[in-house]
Amino acid sequence: MFRFKMKSMFYKMSTLKKSKKFLWNRTYLFIFINMSIFILIFHFKKHHNEISDPIFIQKNFEKLPYQFDYPLNFKRTPYYAQSKRPPCLSFGQWIKNQCKNNSNNDYIDYTLYDLVNLFDSNKEYNKIENRYIINGGANDGITLDSLYPLFNRSGYPGIAIELSNEFFVRLQKNLPSNNIKKLNIALEPHTVYRLFVDNKVPFRPFILKVDIDGYDYTVVRSIFIHNSNNSRTQFQPAIVYLEINEKIPPPIIFHTRYRPTYNYKSDHLYGTSITAWTHLLSYELGYVLLGNYDWNNVIFLRYDLAIEFNLLYKFPHNSYDIWTYGYWNRNGRDNKFPWNRNVLHWNDKNKTILTKYRDIVNYFHLAKTFTENVECSYFIDVESIYIEPE
Repeated sequence: MFRFKMKSMFYKMSTLKKSKKFLWNRTYLFIFINMSIFILIFHFKKHHNEISDPIFIQKNFEKLPYQFDYPLNFKRTPYYAQSKRPPCLSFGQWIKNQCKNNSNNDYIDYTLYDLVNLFDSNKEYNKIENRYIINGGANDGITLDSLYPLFNRSGYPGIAIELSNEFFVRLQKNLPSNNIKKLNIALEPHTVYRLFVDNKVPFRPFILKVDIDGYDYTVVRSIFIHNSNNSRTQFQPAIVYLEINEKIPPPIIFHTRYRPTYNYKSDHLYGTSITAWTHLLSYELGYVLLGNYDWNNVIFLRYDLAIEFNLLYKFPHNSYDIWTYGYWNRNGRDNKFPWNRNVLHWNDKNKTILTKYRDIVNYFHLAKTFTENVECSYFIDVESIYIEPE
């Protein structure tokens, strides 16, 4: 009896110790799990803020008026896309502070330095080492390349990419600096993202420029959007600098598709229309269209920077008004682009949008770039809201 009681007592004591030990183990486990979760969250937030901090948040997936790309005087603009008439006609007027002084509405030009100087007070890009430039289609580094002064005179770091062996030899001589990586390779939509990652291109570079006289659109889209699942990549350049096919009038959306055997034949079938760029960069990605640059280029600015510089809605951000003011109605257009005179009817004011669209398609089907390239392909469209009622 006594032995049984002793055993019972020892059993209770051992059970109590085990239960206490179990409770302590659970407590330690609980603390360990919570600390692990905290460390993971802290690490993720730090990493996330370093390379992929969201710069454009759309509440309830609503778009802002500038993203819809409707002309200022367009009578059928939906109410949710309407905005007040801006005080300036262009970014050039705004940056030069000449919005009220330009009574003749003449085009006011600007330089890249006018834009770059805005960043002197920006915390992310106020140092030269943070002003990384991507020059896709760099040619020889000098000819017709407005980025050359930023590389050569200002010493900005970056990467210059050129496919032509002839131009690449000159490129290496013209941009000898060690902080500029030179690549003799093609930019292609299925490899461009990996190319940037492998060459340690920062996810938030200062300027992204693409000018490859062909399937620019598909390359740029692949930089921002994964081809495999249409999700957003981590690349968020401050400035996006792109060539347009200036002959294609808004609101026509046009771009050449990627084909490995694409071969440009010096006609008008190449590149991307300004409206196609605006639909990609503004509507899909939230970038703000600043305006034309050097006639047949356009510049986009990241949304958070447009807010910081207080320039949103200070001038038009739609493709029609920018193209009309910065190219079509600009003095000296025909002298600057004499080779465009055979397609001026593409923007005949007496023709409907649908007729212009058909004229462009008919030309493309007879162009050498199309007839002599077995795999040549392009996309062209116009939104139904622009089609005039019969």
